Amino acid sequence: MNNGNPVINGDLTESGGLRNPYITRNQDGNFYITATDMRSSKGRGSNRSIVLMQSSDLIHWKSSNINFETQFPGMFSGVHAI
Repeated sequence: MNNGNPVINGDLTESGGLRNPYITRNQDGNFYITATDMRSSKGRGSNRSIVLMQSSDLIHWKSSNINFETQFPGMFSGVHAI
């Protein structure tokens, strides 16, 4: 697929990494991915966003990030990563 080239680049994310992807195909024919925006090497503390992606062909993707720290200031106050 895609001549061995990456289909989803890390530049679609804030952290440069994606984890826990879930892909589904909707009745509209498009594919959707929901994933955690996190890079393992940065630890669980980098897990602050969710990435939502849409594609009609599994190669070209549109994306949006929901950053919980930005959307809900103070949400992570006093929360410590394990």
